Amino acid sequence: MAQRKLLRVYVKFRSGGGYIALLTIAIVGWTGWNLLSASWRFDEPPFVLLNLLLSIEAAYAMPVFLREQYRTAAEDRDLLRQILKEVNEIMDEVEND
Repeated sequence: MAQRKLLRVYVKFRSGGGYIALLTIAIVGWTGWNLLSASWRFDEPPFVLLNLLLSIEAAYAMPVFLREQYRTAAEDRDLLRQILKEVNEIMDEVEND
């Protein structure tokens, strides 16, 4: 249960504007530092290390997104089944009256 809640918080954060803004600031900072710093460069253009880190992050994030999407779809199916069951019960009551 706690894992499910943690996954939902993570997915909600990752799909929000705050994450995009934070990632943009980090990338601009990374590239700016490595372009403008004369002696403290750690990832010179074409920024291979940055590309590697972003690829690793995406590889870890995708299974989490897919898992949460599958779980949400299963919950939606269960909810739909419950609603249909209730509608059928109401229809049966109306027909019997």
